[in-house]
Amino acid sequence: MEESVRAADAVGIPCVVRVADLEAKLILSALDLGAEGVQVPQVETAEQARAVVRFSHFPPVGDRGYGSTTRAARYGFRPRPEVRETALQRRVVSIQIESKPGVEHLQAILGTDGIDVVFIGTSDLSLSYGYDSPNDPGDDTAARETDFTIHSAGKIPAFISATGRR
Repeated sequence: MEESVRAADAVGIPCVVRVADLEAKLILSALDLGAEGVQVPQVETAEQARAVVRFSHFPPVGDRGYGSTTRAARYGFRPRPEVRETALQRRVVSIQIESKPGVEHLQAILGTDGIDVVFIGTSDLSLSYGYDSPNDPGDDTAARETDFTIHSAGKIPAFISATGRR
């Protein structure tokens, strides 16, 4: 992960890291390495969405710990106010909705301040609804409605499309 973040930084490409799980230490590690943001899988409740925001931001927005010798702090050569301001202005917080419970709680999740992007994990979501493929016509209709709901809430909807549809 560190080499990928460094490579992106070297050519001026913002890097968002998909962490393996909703854990403070995983989010902290990605951000301390200098990632512009994180993407957290399997978010199913507003409480989990709030935890993602809390783990992703310094106080007073969240409770992310501050390490002055991290790559994000340029190993102690960036003043703390600069690190905090950059993190506040440039942080991307993305969550993944990949299950029926995530869709069922979507309205409450979308009410969470600090969530920028809501990524629809089409493969896991289609499995959760009993479809053999995310390209099943029934699944496609549900995904379109979910995309519209996310966009209407002022968040950015995202997904990977193997067919170019949506």
